[in-house]
This record gives sequence, C-alpha cells and structure tokens, in this order.
Amino acid sequence: MQYTVLLVAALACLVSFGEAACPNACSGHGRCTNHAASFSAVTDSVNYYKPSAAGDYGYDSTTTKKDSCTCFLRMEDGVQIYDYTAPDCSLKTCPSGPAIGGLPYADDNHNQITECSGVGTCDRSTGECACQTGFTGKNCGRRTCPNNCNDHGKCLLLKDIVSQVASADSNFEYDTSALSYDAPFDATISAGCFCDEGFMGPDCSLHQCPTSADPMDGYGSESGRECSGRGSCNYNTGACTCFEGYYGTACEVQHVNFS
Repeated sequence: MQYTVLLVAALACLVSFGEAACPNACSGHGRCTNHAASFSAVTDSVNYYKPSAAGDYGYDSTTTKKDSCTCFLRMEDGVQIYDYTAPDCSLKTCPSGPAIGGLPYADDNHNQITECSGVGTCDRSTGECACQTGFTGKNCGRRTCPNNCNDHGKCLLLKDIVSQVASADSNFEYDTSALSYDAPFDATISAGCFCDEGFMGPDCSLHQCPTSADPMDGYGSESGRECSGRGSCNYNTGACTCFEGYYGTACEVQHVNFS
C-alpha cells in the first residue's frame, strides 16, 4: 500500500513537471506554455519590433522556455501584436506606430514600430497613450499644429497641404497639378497650418499686408510684394507703413516730383 502511494506521488510530480506552471496563471490574459514567445527571435531592442513579425499563435514551438506566459494577441493595422505584456501578462500594451525618431533596422527603413510612436507614455492599466506635447492620436502618431492655428486656419497633414497647393488656382511659375506627398514617411505624421486668406505664419497669428507690384520694377515685382517692397508691414494690424516717397494701402504708388 505504501509503495502504491509513493508511486502515485512520483507520477504526479512527473506530470506537474511536464506541464507549464506560469506566474499568476498569466493573469487570464495569456497561454501558459513551455515555449518562447514568437517575438523573441526578431526583436530589435526592448522597445521595438519589426512590422508583421508576430507568428500565428504568438509563440515559437521550436524554442524551449519552460513555464512561460505567451500573452494574447490583437490585430492592429493588419499586424498581430501582444495585447498584454509582463511575465504574467498583467499589463496592457498601448497602440503602436512608426517611431518618430529611431535607429534604422535596415538600409532602407528606419521606421521601427513602437508603443505610442516613441513620443508618449503608456498607461499599463488602461492601455492608453499619454502623448508628449506636440503630438496627438491614439498612438501619438500625428503632430499637432501650434496654437491650433489660432482659429485662422486649418491644421492639415503634409500630404493634405500639398494636395491643397496642387488644386489651388495659384500664381506659381510652374505647374502644381501633379504635386503629391503621399509616399514619404511623414506624409500622415507631420502637420502644419494652412492659413485662411489674410493670415500667415506658422500658427496663422500674423496679419498679411496688402501686396502689389513694385513701382520701381525691382526683382520679382510682377509676382507682387508685401507692401510692394516699398514699405514695412505691421503684422498685428496688417497695415503698411510706406517708405518716404510712396503711398497707397500697399505702398504701390510713387510720389511724382514736378519740381
């Protein structure tokens, strides 16, 4: 009888050693396995991973790693990433995006994918990013515009600014209709103010002054100059102060001396 009890106990120990015993039962957010996670072989550093690197099941059945939690995955922009992190899968991950700045991992690509795009802090309890000043979006992947363009313009992504220029009836000396900015890395990341008529500046806070051709036919006179190039602009009011010998709202008229 004693021999039988000892045998059963020994078999139970063998069974327990054969199965994975993970910390905190993976918090209910992962699978307890004896294999390494699939990202282990392709991670560039602690914060970065290559796009599309996750395996179908999130773990590598060829690499032994006893009592290891493989956290559950989620789909993000067509890529599988871990929904939880930490040895016991107790912490939420945050939305990811191309790193705003980072070291290249290939000769032709520096866009590592990282949480909060590398410009935010991940709240591990909620899985939400707290973006640094100047960035916005669920993954902090877009720049904000200064002072929200002071309500005198629209905050547009670079690709949209170029599109506006391409479709505008402008006085450029070249054809702008074919311009596009869709492919570059920052096309949907960087943004700027597209000011309303009468305003200018990085945040559309400056009033434009009237423009006209230079009455003295200076270089570039046909394109129109601020205060005709013959006065100074008060950007607070948008009014020209003409140099001596010139007048008009745009200082576009030269005094004639009949003496």
